[in-house]
Amino acid sequence: MTTKTESRGATGTIYLITIQIVSRGLTFFGNQALLRYVSPSHLGLAVQLEALSISVLYTARESLRVALQRVSSGAAATKSSQAAVNAAYLVVLLGMLLGTVLSSFYLYPAGSDLLDLPGFKPAFWLYGIATVLELLAEPCFVIIQQHALFKDRARAETTAAITRCIAACSAAIYMSRQQMVMSVLPFAVGQFGYGLSLFVVYAWSASRVASSDHFSLLPKQLQDESNAALALFSKPLLKMARAFYIQSIFKWLLTQGDTLVLSYFADLQSQGIFALASNYGGLASRLLFQPVEESSRNVFGRLLSTSNAPSTKTLRSAPKSPELVQKCNQALHYLSTILHSYTLFIVIPCFTLLPQIFPILISTLLGSKSQWNSTQTAQLLSAYSYYIPFLAINGILDAFVTSVATEAELGWQSVMMIGVTGLYLSVAALFMDAMKLGAVGLVYANIINMVLRIIFSLWFIQGWTQENIPSTPGKTRPSAFRQSCGKSLPSYACLFNSGLIAIGLQAQGYVKVALADNATVAELSRLKFGRLNLDLFDLSYLFSAAVVLISTILLTESEFLIRTVEPLLPKRVKSRLEPYLKDQEKKEQ
Repeated sequence: MTTKTESRGATGTIYLITIQIVSRGLTFFGNQALLRYVSPSHLGLAVQLEALSISVLYTARESLRVALQRVSSGAAATKSSQAAVNAAYLVVLLGMLLGTVLSSFYLYPAGSDLLDLPGFKPAFWLYGIATVLELLAEPCFVIIQQHALFKDRARAETTAAITRCIAACSAAIYMSRQQMVMSVLPFAVGQFGYGLSLFVVYAWSASRVASSDHFSLLPKQLQDESNAALALFSKPLLKMARAFYIQSIFKWLLTQGDTLVLSYFADLQSQGIFALASNYGGLASRLLFQPVEESSRNVFGRLLSTSNAPSTKTLRSAPKSPELVQKCNQALHYLSTILHSYTLFIVIPCFTLLPQIFPILISTLLGSKSQWNSTQTAQLLSAYSYYIPFLAINGILDAFVTSVATEAELGWQSVMMIGVTGLYLSVAALFMDAMKLGAVGLVYANIINMVLRIIFSLWFIQGWTQENIPSTPGKTRPSAFRQSCGKSLPSYACLFNSGLIAIGLQAQGYVKVALADNATVAELSRLKFGRLNLDLFDLSYLFSAAVVLISTILLTESEFLIRTVEPLLPKRVKSRLEPYLKDQEKKEQ
């Protein structure tokens, strides 16, 4: 049966996914409107400024956010609210320092060519102010996150996304009607609106919590001064944040490595086209993977952290009591459930349907005559569809590792990431420059990077499982790790049918090429509807493949699907499903 912690994690995941769907959906449609007014070069410059802002925010605040999720829920978390607020102001100071340094490194080599671009200077300052506003919102965010106030977070991020969309589109329309020279300024206006809205709504929500729980949103002396640096900052929290900080640097390099490599090997127009491709290709990761990972970290933290310290060190060194073993099994079960869901709904569709859908999507959304519609964009999106599954699996495995690893193990992980980062940048340069694969080569380098990180995470989880979940004496059942891996995979029938679908869609491509010379067949296969110009052959094959794939999943994975949605079902429906689920459990035993 589903535990209370897992149910709470599922609820939190739904809220976080809703946040991402609304905010990213609005951003997506807002960008679609902006593409009518701006060129690829403008988007390329906006990507650079956004990457600069993200670099400051990520490197300043990510380690503290992860460290706070290692704190147990309950009374200890309530008492640590003031410590979390105090630590968040270190994020503000660090972010401003990093912003000054990184801005200098960005502007100095650019020279007058960049500074003289229309609208660049005001856009740069607007991005800077928006970044400072997001940093100032961090003390409020950590309170929202620590108290699992997902509704308040949804309200803040949705409001900010709406503001950004309206502000950016309004600025672009105004500049167009006033016949002003179009520039990157609309993107900057939208980002400023986003930062301002986020700060205001977070501050309003956190102030209510601070008032009811009797702590301050400003730095305040802690009661336990013996365990605090300068009587303000919790030493255990700072120690854990420091352990994660090195990792956050390398994760930033891996996350922003695309922008760094592209800025060196490609011009602004190519960067803009790649940004468009990664916008479409990475939509799933922003809508789904990020909220799932954040919610999973909270679940793993509640299950595997002690109430006395934000670390699993005590848990790892303690005798393996039945209660601790049960918690470890629950965490492993939660992980295998997420991986199984990813395999069904991410991996299989991305390797079968998505490479065929993306070219149609580009032509439909942008129009066949758009300056953005090109063979390069379609190729990038098709390559990105193979990258998405690796991104998803690595994200959830990394969330588990960072939630259970000790400080020493985090240090070893940081060393590993140094090597992976260096290898990734080298392979990316090799593919893009020496092998002339262009931006597609960058996607292939990302796949290699994800594979290496997945291998490390699996190796770590195997060792962690052997240490914390002892095998039953006298029984020949597979280890907990092997059982978890088995539960993470769908049935053989599902995998076999998915492979046939992928082969069939590839064969359809060859048939289409063979019939391309027949003018009559080519004309009959086209469907014109307004600006849309669709291929009936493509649509019919994709529709048939999707029907077969969905039917296969429903027939072969019915038990797993029922167990997955069980926490969300009404009690009346649950009671009717219990006999069926118990029968399935007996069969497994």
